[in-house]
Amino acid sequence: MKFTRHTTGFFTHASMLALCMMLSIPWALSQESDYLLRGSMGNLSQLPISPFRGRTTANVFGEWTNLDRTTEQPDQSPLDKGFKTGIWGGGIGRDRLFGRNILCGVGINALSMDITPNDPLLDGKLTSLSGNAHVSLFGELWFIDLGLGFGRNRSENDYHDSSVVYRNKYSGTQWNYNVDCGIRFRQGFTRIEPLLGLHASSLDEPSNANHFPISNSFYQADSNVFCSCRTLVGSRFSWEFQTRFATVSPMMYVTWLHEFGDSALFTTSELMPFPVAYRFGNSSAPRDRLLLSAGITSALRDTVDLLIYYNSTFAKDFSGHTVFGGVNMKF
Repeated sequence: MKFTRHTTGFFTHASMLALCMMLSIPWALSQESDYLLRGSMGNLSQLPISPFRGRTTANVFGEWTNLDRTTEQPDQSPLDKGFKTGIWGGGIGRDRLFGRNILCGVGINALSMDITPNDPLLDGKLTSLSGNAHVSLFGELWFIDLGLGFGRNRSENDYHDSSVVYRNKYSGTQWNYNVDCGIRFRQGFTRIEPLLGLHASSLDEPSNANHFPISNSFYQADSNVFCSCRTLVGSRFSWEFQTRFATVSPMMYVTWLHEFGDSALFTTSELMPFPVAYRFGNSSAPRDRLLLSAGITSALRDTVDLLIYYNSTFAKDFSGHTVFGGVNMKF
């Protein structure tokens, strides 16, 4: 028995960069139009254009997901039953402001993932080390963000057969391409930012990737290059309150995601600076997902910001929860 999957490996890195427009989570804004910096959720901050010219960022995150495809069919493959993940990681970055309308930054990120399949005979792990760069162009009522990321993912899959453990290890190369755009306006005390974009990822794996010796059968994809292209449409809502000890900015996000590319690829939360792509067995990611996020940024001092966010993902047979926290030091 042989499991096969048709993939969309015809995308090249250049064509995806030209095509993709992504909804990335925006930068926190301050009270007036002089505070106009934007970027990914991993670098939320309040950064006045003067006298500060940049910032150093550090973040940690955790994520828990569940894909349940278990049925009562006796012939259901162990690779089709779904899985759970437990993820933790973090990153550091550096951003610099050029003039009044351009922000550039770089970062490095690390992630560790435990995959627990719903079939007890299977097991999986993944580690990732990545780097990313971004450029943000913005005005008082608009923004455009460009991003590029590169990562190496190390996977390990086990199959337990009585007293024997079959283990397969392999490494994959991932590229992420991001462009997002949107507008912003104020309605009373609420700042509203509609957003529209695409997010493209490619994952290149060796020919032995994802093989499991189950009943003398193996899973093997028709292609070793998997490509994801997701549209995201949504909006952010934010407020700002001045307290005795800090400037507090609560925020909410509502986003709808649709996958046009290869559903064999799963990705970690968009809250992360570098969403990691992975796959497991014959499992496929839901093509439509609803993302709800809420969080708060607190400017404790002129040069220090603290932030924490929570995200829930809802889809057919799938649920996910992400917690993200960080600190920013402005200079």
